[in-house]
Amino acid sequence: MVSWAHRITGLVLVLLVLVHIVGFKSAPESGRFFLITFFQWVLSIPVIFHAFNGARVMQYECWGRRDDENMLRWVLGLLGIFVCLLGLFMITGEQQVSPFFYWMLATAGGLAIGYAAWVRIWSTRHSVFWKLQRVSGAFLVVVIPAYVLFLHLQPAVKAGENFLSNGIASLPVKGAYVALLIAALYHGGYGVWSVASDYVSSQTLQKGLVAAVVLIFGVFFWIGLRTIIGI
Repeated sequence: MVSWAHRITGLVLVLLVLVHIVGFKSAPESGRFFLITFFQWVLSIPVIFHAFNGARVMQYECWGRRDDENMLRWVLGLLGIFVCLLGLFMITGEQQVSPFFYWMLATAGGLAIGYAAWVRIWSTRHSVFWKLQRVSGAFLVVVIPAYVLFLHLQPAVKAGENFLSNGIASLPVKGAYVALLIAALYHGGYGVWSVASDYVSSQTLQKGLVAAVVLIFGVFFWIGLRTIIGI
């Protein structure tokens, strides 16, 4: 059941990422509408569950820890704390953080965990694509929750302004966003292929699926990159 929940929330997360890339410049203006704020809060639940449960899966795959019952309690507990904290920030809208300091700290944390995962799995017999999937996942365990939180760590949200344009104006922060874009699209693309390939036995169809995923996610990468550079 947890495995299916991870897959389903992963597909939801992929869809949200693609939609967010297209509507990046116009999001969010949640401060004016309670229902939009509530909807964004609800959508954060599957996103953060997938990130935290991914950390649980990686504990086993990279470090050999297998205490699913206890670790699942940690996942649900941390999820509850995070969404409650996020809800508080979304309601008050009074907090502010330096984008440069915030993203340098979050990116450094993501890179550190990603490197730790790479050190553990680089000598295994898995393909390099599988390894990059796990490393990108380790990076996103930190950076995705950080991004969700950052969306509501600016007073501009309360005023209905597009704070993202002001928040990532500096080159280092743009670099952090590009790293997030690459990791999210690669991790999501590999995940979509992995799930779909379980139901496709034909080698020809699998190759076609790979080509389609590369093409579609490549287009979204180009859209996202142009948007970030243009801000």
